[in-house]
Amino acid sequence: MAARRPAAAAPVSEERRGHVVREAEALVGGALALFVALALLSYAPDHPRDNLGGPLGHFLADTALRAIGVAAYLFPIYVALMAFALVRRSAKDFGGSRIGGAVLLLCGVAAIAGLVVGGKSTPHGGGWLGGFLGHVLQGAIGAPGAYLVIAVALVMSVVLATGVSLFELGELVGTTVSVPLRSAGALQNIF
Repeated sequence: MAARRPAAAAPVSEERRGHVVREAEALVGGALALFVALALLSYAPDHPRDNLGGPLGHFLADTALRAIGVAAYLFPIYVALMAFALVRRSAKDFGGSRIGGAVLLLCGVAAIAGLVVGGKSTPHGGGWLGGFLGHVLQGAIGAPGAYLVIAVALVMSVVLATGVSLFELGELVGTTVSVPLRSAGALQNIF
């Protein structure tokens, strides 16, 4: 009797393979975001064993908070948003401008926190990077100028990181706010 040959497996399409890779990247990104968030939220400088991320989580949280202060809390949020975009198949535009915008956002938040705490490099402020940036900007152009430069940098960073233009954002906010205001006006006419 002749042996039967096994049926050839259907070839996996490039689109399907790309989708599987994106799902794996999203899963890893989500797990990383959750791990870093837990490590940051449970960080206690004097109690490394109490960190929910273990010794590695304590080390990462300690390093991030000392380097960029409160801006470190943006990292797990941004990684989670990237993972969500990967799952929704809308992650085609994660190029240099998006990553650059995210880095600029971290630096801007650290710098503004550094200005708020007076240039001290504390984990609850802007860390050493924010303290340095805030101190240099304040020394070069004064406090109001430093706040203005950082505010412009923050707006630019949000535009670059999200890919949403200011005009689209203004239009979205305008329509979102106008609907409840119109409803409130209609209710006011009733009473």
